[in-house]
Amino acid sequence: MEFQYLQLHIEHKVATVTIHRPDKGNALAPDVLLEIENMFNGLGHRQDVNVIVLTGGERYFSAGFDLNEIRKLEKVSNEAYTALFHRAYRAILFAEQPVICAVGGAAIAGGFDLTMMCDIRYASTRAKFGQREIVLSLTPIMDPLWRIIGLGRAKEVALTGRIYDAAEAERMGYVSKVFAEG
Repeated sequence: MEFQYLQLHIEHKVATVTIHRPDKGNALAPDVLLEIENMFNGLGHRQDVNVIVLTGGERYFSAGFDLNEIRKLEKVSNEAYTALFHRAYRAILFAEQPVICAVGGAAIAGGFDLTMMCDIRYASTRAKFGQREIVLSLTPIMDPLWRIIGLGRAKEVALTGRIYDAAEAERMGYVSKVFAEG
């Protein structure tokens, strides 16, 4: 399959998957989600991949849902879009190999949710995290967030829509380690 919004680089049994939609802040449109689902399902069958690194590059990870696409949705078509999100997220969460998330910039809303599906999260000092869905009256994903940082803290993250910097994300146990930019 050809990928328009994802780049794949494999070296020393490490597959680096980079979300590449710079004109939209790596926003998650249906085509991007479909590529994520297909990429991660395909990598599970490869013998030359022992670990996967998911990144959006150094400028940003993902701005989240593509709001232009969400505005097109009607209540009747919402279920198919939601199912696509869940399939893409599950492809990461249940990947055959461990998935390390390398967050170089903002991981907001749906982008934050992608980081949540990874086994380990590393961040640069410029990284920012937040579940901003609540400000759009959308229900944020709580699982597996509550398993990572605890139920009380997960409710705070999900229900306030606050943006957390990398240092605070590390203190709360969401990020394993923060690295200097670059």
